[in-house]
Amino acid sequence: MSSEYREVRRQLAEILKDEESARGGWLVDLQNQLVTWFDKWDGMFREWLVNLFGIPIPVGWGWLLPVLIILILLFTFFWIRRGVHYTRHREGDAGSASMPAGEEVHRWWREGEMKAEQGDYREGIRCLFRAVLAALEERKVLIRGDHKTNREYRQEVEQNGSGLLSLFSALTLRFDLVRYGRLQAGEGDYREFRRLSAPLVEGGDRE
Repeated sequence: MSSEYREVRRQLAEILKDEESARGGWLVDLQNQLVTWFDKWDGMFREWLVNLFGIPIPVGWGWLLPVLIILILLFTFFWIRRGVHYTRHREGDAGSASMPAGEEVHRWWREGEMKAEQGDYREGIRCLFRAVLAALEERKVLIRGDHKTNREYRQEVEQNGSGLLSLFSALTLRFDLVRYGRLQAGEGDYREFRRLSAPLVEGGDRE
């Protein structure tokens, strides 16, 4: 191996070493800048926390509490926003689903008549009974509840409108036989149920 060749290899190795050192130096400089920036802000946060709470914060933890505070504030903001949206949604649903009791009575009565015209007398009777319950609730004779039984309704009618008890008891008896018993409802059953329901729904003006 000639001396010229060895010299060229040495110079090439030095050039590669210099380039590698330059690249490593750039990474080291970036790392040093990041560490300096972190130490600067960590010191500022720790000083701010000490002035605010009077509690010394360990080195490297000064940034943690502000981050936690920001996260808590963001979580609280979205939670409140979600609650407001949910409340408005529920209010909107309630407003659209609710209607004046008189209108609800008419709606159930019309539904019952329509079911009877279609030959579904059993469902027609159910709708008329819903109209009766809505009418009595409007008159503050009873309060409807999804899990209430007809026996509980009769007790409320007895307490708040004893003059209607006999008629309401006869109506609930027929309803229970049709709805829960083995009685097959026909047109005659529907008309009889309609006749008994009419006096309980707005004073019988539906006859």
